[in-house]
Parts: sequence; structure tokens; C-alpha cells
Amino acid sequence: MSKMLPFLAAILAVVLVGTTPAAEPKKENHCKAAAKAAAECQAQCEACLKHCNAKVADGKKEHEATAKFCADCADACKFCAAVCSRGGPLTMHAMACSAKCCEDCAKSCETIPDDEAMVACAKACRECAKCCAEGSKPLDR
Repeated sequence: MSKMLPFLAAILAVVLVGTTPAAEPKKENHCKAAAKAAAECQAQCEACLKHCNAKVADGKKEHEATAKFCADCADACKFCAAVCSRGGPLTMHAMACSAKCCEDCAKSCETIPDDEAMVACAKACRECAKCCAEGSKPLDR
């Protein structure tokens, strides 16, 4: 029994952590991809926020709601990019949060489909949402 103790401890550690050593590269790849997508989405949302604020200043009030979505989404993506880049313990939660925020922001931006900045933001949000949604799923054991 004492010879099996290290083996049992290793199995218990894998069960408690939730990934196998073979799954680590897959997790790392998801983290890198999500960090990149989130950073790109953050930049696009910040550009769109600036665009929307200018439109609101010009009297186009329909951009008020999208500006708010872009501001919040940029912050969510900033958090996601930071956590994913270092592989922190909240990585899956950050990706799930970013995926949901990006979906909502994309829907908001798509309400103004004839605006190039809005279309670009929605596209970046959809790409980030897809990447983060895939990365936030538990890995196969």
C-alpha cells in the first residue's frame, strides 16, 4: 500500500485540479488564444467607444447604448486578457465572462449595421466570444 501512495496522491491531484498533464498544452493554447482575442477586442471596443461618443456629441443618440456596451466589454476583455496571459486560477471564469460580454456588445453594435466602426466592433466581439466560449469549457480528462 505504501508503494501506491505516491500514485494515488498524483491521481487525487489530477482530479482536484481538473486537468491531466496531457491537457495542459491544450489549456495553455486556449489561454494564449483567448488573451490575444480579448486584447484585440478590447482595442476595437475602445475605438468604437470613442466613435460612439463622437456620434452622441453630434446628436446621434442611438449610439448612447452601444457606447456603454463597448465601455463595459472593453473592461471585461482587458480583465480576460490579463488573467489568460498569466494563466491565473480564474482563467475559465474570465473567459466565460468575456464571452458573454462580447456577445451582448456584438448584438448592440449590430443594431447600427450601416456604420463601419460598429460592424468592425461586432466582428471583433463575435471572434472573441467564440474563442473565449471554447476556452471556458472544462477540458476532457
